[in-house]
Amino acid sequence: QRAHAPYSLSLAETAADQADNATVDAAVKQPNREHNNLRAALQWAHDGGDLTIGLQLAGALWRFWRSSGISEGRSWLEELLALPDVAPNTASLAARLRAMHVAAWLASDQHEYEHAAHLFEQSAVLRRTLHMSESETNQLVNAARQARSLGHYGRATTLLEDVLARQRALGDNGSIRNARIGLSLYELALVLREQGEFARAAALY
Repeated sequence: QRAHAPYSLSLAETAADQADNATVDAAVKQPNREHNNLRAALQWAHDGGDLTIGLQLAGALWRFWRSSGISEGRSWLEELLALPDVAPNTASLAARLRAMHVAAWLASDQHEYEHAAHLFEQSAVLRRTLHMSESETNQLVNAARQARSLGHYGRATTLLEDVLARQRALGDNGSIRNARIGLSLYELALVLREQGEFARAAALY
């Protein structure tokens, strides 16, 4: 089990690294073939094996969870995040931060925006603990999603334009997969499309 869990983590991280290139399908197909192995590794980590590996594994499976089972991913993440870290260090806190980030986005994907906001706030506190730079863009995109769901398109547009301005100022070239400027462009395109602004939406897509 101690050999199996790191192997499973390596498999998941390799698949995640392929998500932005020509082998994108491997980000889902390979974990899907190994789903039972991944569950076994997560269960071992949860039951006292190695919490850090469990958090790292659950976080690395972000794209897989979004394609193959958001609810299952959220369940694993919430159970692992609820466990106490008896000897926190930089690696374990970084793993917790990543898992919390993924849990927040999965909650947002299922329209649980208030819960997502709470997780994003917790992750901001953890970022300060790790002396990492903070960014409010995740919270703003989540708030924009909530506004769009309520039909408050003006607020959603304002929030997303603010996010894009911040990301462009920082030279952000990230993708939808890692919830950076690619995601913000996509979310703004959805808002514009739903208001009939198809040409602008197409440009953003």
